[in-house]
Amino acid sequence: MTSRFLKKGRIINVSILLVVIPIFAFAQSIVPCSGPDCSICDLVVLVNNLYLFIIGWSPVVAALLIGWAGIQMIIYGSNSSKIGEARNSIQKTLLWLAIIYCSFLIVNLVIHLLPVSSKLQGSWYKFTCTSHSPGLGGQGLTKVTGSRVTLSRVEQTSRGGETPPPGGGNGISHQGEYAGTLSYPKNVDPKSLNDCLDKAIRSMNSNSPLRGEWFAQEGAKHNINPAFLIAIAKQESQLGTSYDYTKADPKNGGRYNIGNIRPVGGTGFANYNSFQEGIDAKATLLADWYIYPNGKKGYSNLTTVRAVGYVYCPPADCGPSHTSKETEEWIAGVSNYMSKINSDCGGRLQTK
Repeated sequence: MTSRFLKKGRIINVSILLVVIPIFAFAQSIVPCSGPDCSICDLVVLVNNLYLFIIGWSPVVAALLIGWAGIQMIIYGSNSSKIGEARNSIQKTLLWLAIIYCSFLIVNLVIHLLPVSSKLQGSWYKFTCTSHSPGLGGQGLTKVTGSRVTLSRVEQTSRGGETPPPGGGNGISHQGEYAGTLSYPKNVDPKSLNDCLDKAIRSMNSNSPLRGEWFAQEGAKHNINPAFLIAIAKQESQLGTSYDYTKADPKNGGRYNIGNIRPVGGTGFANYNSFQEGIDAKATLLADWYIYPNGKKGYSNLTTVRAVGYVYCPPADCGPSHTSKETEEWIAGVSNYMSKINSDCGGRLQTK
């Protein structure tokens, strides 16, 4: 009778685990991508997510197994052979638990030694890919799949497409406007800017989810002044806080789009998979279509905040009144923020 009871108990426990664990695995969204969006970085994240799932449930399974062994010890209190089996079961469970945790630490260490670790963001044990689009780096209008769309304000009739007014072209800075170039400063290591850019971001908005190192990395990658990228993010999205940018608006999109970039051939705003991907898209757009078009269909050599301002935020789409006054306010705001950021970085960003 007792033996039959124990066998039924084992069957019930195993059945519960087989049903419950897959349900929670699905709920945890272990797979970080789908279809053509997947990359080597996503494979690394998938392996880590599987380990996190196993790590999360290992103590629960171990507790059930040890608890069951305890019940056996109570039931077979006078049977030394069964008591030995129960103790052996507890020892094996603790050993496997230790192996699982140690292997997780080893796998995680190996992941962070791989070249792909530069594309990871988050904590040392829980992270995601900073970007899913390998084509975003320096290819102008990049066709991408899924929820993300082509980047550009240039081909839009509403947000972009206007020419700077007389006196507002290249090389001409008005009083109070940022006087430095929009290029990345020469001989400056991006990592040396991380702390001062973080300080500048926090001083302008202590609740901002953005990090200085993202702007430093993308600025160096695309030869764009990080102060310019941050200043636009401040002017356009209050550094990612004027809206919940981790979600796409049902009507207008805009997930992680802190530069308010329009989609080509669509409405609303483009969607991205992370803040750094949104920053990369903005830097790509500025570099390939505004500042260094290299003969592409864009606006050639817009080297001042004013010149970029009348294209990036034209009177037709820079505010509710659709006047040049709002574009001028955009230019003044970006210039002011750039000066402040440059000051926080000890003047290292203002090159001429």
